[in-house]
Amino acid sequence: MNRLLFLTSCLILALAAPVLGAENPLEDGRLSAVEAYQWALDRNPQLQGVRLQEDRMAASRRGALGWEAPEVSYMREGMASDLPAPGEERWTITQELPSLLSGMKRRSGYGAYLEAARLEEQDARRRLRSRVKVLYVEVVHRQKVVDLLADQITLSRQAHQAVTLKEELGEASKRERLQSQLNNAALKQDLLVAQAEFDQARYALFEVMGLTPDEQEYGVEFTDPLVFNDVDYTQDESLGELGVQPRYLAAAAQRHAAESLLAAEQWTLFPDLSVSLYQQNYEGEGFDHHGFEVAARLPLWFMPARQGRLGEAKAEAALGRWRQEAVLLEMKREIEQAWHGYETSLSIIRQLTGESLDQSTELLNLTLEGYREGEVGLLDLIAAQQTYTASQRRYQDALFDYYQRLITLETYLPGELIMAVETAAPESENQGAGK
Repeated sequence: MNRLLFLTSCLILALAAPVLGAENPLEDGRLSAVEAYQWALDRNPQLQGVRLQEDRMAASRRGALGWEAPEVSYMREGMASDLPAPGEERWTITQELPSLLSGMKRRSGYGAYLEAARLEEQDARRRLRSRVKVLYVEVVHRQKVVDLLADQITLSRQAHQAVTLKEELGEASKRERLQSQLNNAALKQDLLVAQAEFDQARYALFEVMGLTPDEQEYGVEFTDPLVFNDVDYTQDESLGELGVQPRYLAAAAQRHAAESLLAAEQWTLFPDLSVSLYQQNYEGEGFDHHGFEVAARLPLWFMPARQGRLGEAKAEAALGRWRQEAVLLEMKREIEQAWHGYETSLSIIRQLTGESLDQSTELLNLTLEGYREGEVGLLDLIAAQQTYTASQRRYQDALFDYYQRLITLETYLPGELIMAVETAAPESENQGAGK
């Protein structure tokens, strides 16, 4: 008995080992974009739901021919008569035979739906990659904004110290000190808002990764910084890929499926058959009589049920054509909007990295020194601080938008443009397109 319990315990531990050994990516207090994406591939609920659609469509395709299990029946009559044996006993096996042509068309339709589900899984994986990267970039950006405001508060505190010292020496007024205090208080309020936005971005990333509340941690270091890399990219690269996008091919497969199911309804002009084989006896002579019976279900085209199914199938086929056109237009709009945003953010980054950032830093240093020496007033010092912070903030906002736009554009490309997270070979974009 003890040995059986020991073996059972070992078996349970062996089966649970993969689950127990699943390491939380936040356990070491650090999270890279690659780790976030790889974790999301296994835990994101939306992606798992899309993957299950393949199983559902595969099951539907298997049952598309409509063959059901045969029916076995037993009949006995004359049980209350005076005869020594029942008047009749019969064993019957009946098999329904749906229209073969209609079943083949229906199977073809569900096969196209299965292919559409596979393509949608490819598109969902691409979009999950983009979603994880955008959220990761937003978290890093929000963290940088918090750091910038903390630096600005430090500068404001230094200015306040200088005002207090000058007031003690009689070189500054109470109005200047109050202005400095109010500016410092406003910056602290901005910092609280920035920290709340950082928390929201962080939890949005954890959610798309599929982390449970118990797995989410505070104080995580996000190890991939936002660094400007001038990417050589043209709009035509994404526009040229429109016709082979998984989302577009999935819409085409769904259209084909709807047209096949419409054909299946039209092929119901041929009757469904029902074949029965039986053996029976008459007046107790034994089961030595055999019979054969064939029935047909006549497809009357004017019946309301058939007209309803046919009309629904026609509408679905027409909807599939418009859905495919809508997907194409939507993808084109997303690419063009992302492209124009990319150009704008790239232009701002180049301007700021030219002279503006260095000039704002130099202006702040000169103004702070001039204020200490009494050459400029407090308002000039606050204005210089705001100019410096605004330049840094514009650069970070432009860099954030630059990353976002490139991530959106690479959704329509086989490879990645920025912050690569794919550690395995990317899926074949045309995989199964001809099946």
